[in-house]
Amino acid sequence: MPHGLHRPPHDTVADDGETSEQQLLAAVAELAVRAVPRSRWASTCVGDPAQPAASAADSAEAQAADGAQWRADEGPTADAHRTGTAVVTADLTADPRWPRLAALAAPGAVRGALALPLCSGDRVVGVLTVYSDVAGALDPGTDPARLQVVADVASLVVSARHQMAELRSTADNLQVAMRSRAAIEQAKGVVAVRLGCSTELAFEALSTVSQDRNVKLRELAALVASDPTGNELDELLGAALVKVVARRSRTEATG
Repeated sequence: MPHGLHRPPHDTVADDGETSEQQLLAAVAELAVRAVPRSRWASTCVGDPAQPAASAADSAEAQAADGAQWRADEGPTADAHRTGTAVVTADLTADPRWPRLAALAAPGAVRGALALPLCSGDRVVGVLTVYSDVAGALDPGTDPARLQVVADVASLVVSARHQMAELRSTADNLQVAMRSRAAIEQAKGVVAVRLGCSTELAFEALSTVSQDRNVKLRELAALVASDPTGNELDELLGAALVKVVARRSRTEATG
């Protein structure tokens, strides 16, 4: 179930000045409260409510209701995520579908709840849950068109944010790969000079040390490239070169 995160405004702005996912989810919750009649509080979660990738609540009341669902491991939010359909309850504290939740929610102010799945195509990417302090106040059948608009807007916001995050992750991975490639190329040249061999043999020596020592090749290359005048790796690399040359000789002899 979602952990409601109610942070002060200065915690919801990303370091790069862009709108953070936390801020967007909070804005979605605020939009829902304004759009859904007789609702008072709301929360939004991304991913499986049992282990959300992110979540936000617009109030302590919504946060408490989210927490009760998480601790009970049941409730309308989880059901909406699982089924991909809206789930409503007149009273969280008296709904026989979720007996554990009923006991945990009893001390809180929340009574009615309406959970709307947020979708990207056929995939459920999160859940928007609105709450009321009046039992029976929320009914998905009273204004389905309005609820659909709210769910569609929220889905677009969450999906767009995730697409941006995926693009940023891809760009970051490409940058890491390019830096790793550059470090490996530099290390090949350094090792070739220090050991008096070809860059091809130098690369094989680096790869051998990487495998023997269970060290990532890019990390080993960075160590070599950071000290081109000589370091403690020379002995290891020299021994690895001997192994490489011997292996090649055996291959040529048997070939």
